[in-house]
Amino acid sequence: MAAVMIHLLAQPEQSTSRVMIWAIVLVLALMLLFGVVVIYRSGMNADDTTSGPGFTLSDLRKLHKDGKMTTEEYEKAKTILIGSIKAAADKPANAPKPGPRTNPPGFDVLPPEH
Repeated sequence: MAAVMIHLLAQPEQSTSRVMIWAIVLVLALMLLFGVVVIYRSGMNADDTTSGPGFTLSDLRKLHKDGKMTTEEYEKAKTILIGSIKAAADKPANAPKPGPRTNPPGFDVLPPEH
């Protein structure tokens, strides 16, 4: 048994090279995992706004005229579309976005005005 141990310990070049190879593989795997997490987080933090204008009222009218929407579906969609346009128009342009606080606690609260 001791002879086997001495034989294994007497070959440092081979065991060192194996350890170095596995260390490099581990570092590369960690770098790859970090890249995947960064890409995933950037996708999660992206705005949910669409790049195009979406449906317009004329699109809805065309779908209804072509028979692809019933009158009930058209009226519902029209009500939703007009409501969302009014809500967007009523929303202030520079309203703060929901998310983490940017100011230290206690400094972003104003005292009540009398």
